[in-house]
Amino acid sequence: MNNIQLKVNDKKVPLNQFMKKIIYRTIFAIVGSLKGFDEDGIESIELFLSSKEDNA
Repeated sequence: MNNIQLKVNDKKVPLNQFMKKIIYRTIFAIVGSLKGFDEDGIESIELFLSSKEDNA
């Protein structure tokens, strides 16, 4: 659970253990609830968010 990073505008945001645990459990629960994914089988998750609309 220690390998969690949050960056905003390419600037790393420091996270304490409490916040790391919340992010970890929340994201793993969301992905684990998706059809075809099992929480036990997940090794890593990458997530990218942007406030700009993708025109692709």
